[in-house]
Amino acid sequence: VVLLLLVLAGIVWTPVAPLDGVMVAATIVLARGLFKLVSGAVAAGGTPLRPDVGRGLLAQGAVGLCIALSYRLIFGDSVQGGDLVYTAILVSVVVSEAVAPRLLRGLLVDAVELRQDIAMTQTHPIRAS
Repeated sequence: VVLLLLVLAGIVWTPVAPLDGVMVAATIVLARGLFKLVSGAVAAGGTPLRPDVGRGLLAQGAVGLCIALSYRLIFGDSVQGGDLVYTAILVSVVVSEAVAPRLLRGLLVDAVELRQDIAMTQTHPIRAS
């Protein structure tokens, strides 16, 4: 579903100025990641949860793409800077979907909930380096 939504999102995407697109997208990605990490640490306070639980919350999935597509289809070109916002949302979704599985896996390994990496490094010490 996510791949299909990415294709549809790419069809309605229009190019923006490269520098503006990079600046807005980087700001969105960094702010979202920072807020997820901080909110995870605040929510874990006083509980047995790890303070870095926010690492497991970075994925956006199909919901983020649906929101971006809805925004684009409803507002289209009527909003000034709409193309820039749409581009930033798409970049944020793609980056978070690329990074989130590895961060979640690392969190689960650190919390000893997942032992696959531990077993693999013990049986194949060359792959661990």
